[in-house]
Amino acid sequence: MATNKPILLGWEKGIPSDIISDFSSVLNELSIPYLAEEREQRIYNASEFYIPTLVGIFIASNFFGGIFKEAGKDAYVALKNGIVRLAKNSSLLPVKIIKAGEYKVPDTSDYSRVFSIYSETVSGTKIKFIFPGKASDAEYFDMIDAMLKILEEHHQGVKNNFLAEMIPDRRSLQLLRYHKRSWELWKPL
Repeated sequence: MATNKPILLGWEKGIPSDIISDFSSVLNELSIPYLAEEREQRIYNASEFYIPTLVGIFIASNFFGGIFKEAGKDAYVALKNGIVRLAKNSSLLPVKIIKAGEYKVPDTSDYSRVFSIYSETVSGTKIKFIFPGKASDAEYFDMIDAMLKILEEHHQGVKNNFLAEMIPDRRSLQLLRYHKRSWELWKPL
């Protein structure tokens, strides 16, 4: 997803505006340039975790080269807290599952069908971070902190970093889930 803005916030029509405006306010207060896009509601025909979530954030590589380095510790914590609120508030939204056949998609899932964070590797492989459907503020904070550290190390060229080791150099979307207190490559099929 090419953007010159370090953060892209996307959501499907019908999402309560206060959920989106709260996160937008955080980005504005921190002077983080971003692009906000509302998408039309639609039905997708794909494996559920490859489908765009109702609310998603795309963190571009240029976030880690400039703003991430310039942000002081307080700004970094404020950004993480803003993402935590967005994840938490999004997790409260109802989701309607439409099945094509019996037993194809379970009605419940341990992972959110509403909120996710996207990024890409330095080689252009797209990645999607999938979060648990329900978590405490502290758990979301730990997940987001770990995710940002993984992305920072990767985009700053730290040798033997998690993404370079775990993500195959492919053009297909790669899923990462938070499982047992750490991020891991996930193949749900």
